[in-house]
Amino acid sequence: MNMKNLQTAKADVLVAYKQAKAAYLENMTAENWKNFCERKADCMRLGVRI
Repeated sequence: MNMKNLQTAKADVLVAYKQAKAAYLENMTAENWKNFCERKADCMRLGVRI
């Protein structure tokens, strides 16, 4: 993975994390919680600071 792809991947997972967080805070269901945790794990795997 080159640096440009890494930067775009990091930006994409951060956006997905923020959307999942907003969805969970709006409606605290088990499904939203699971999605939020998965997006947070994606951020951690790529080294994105939340």
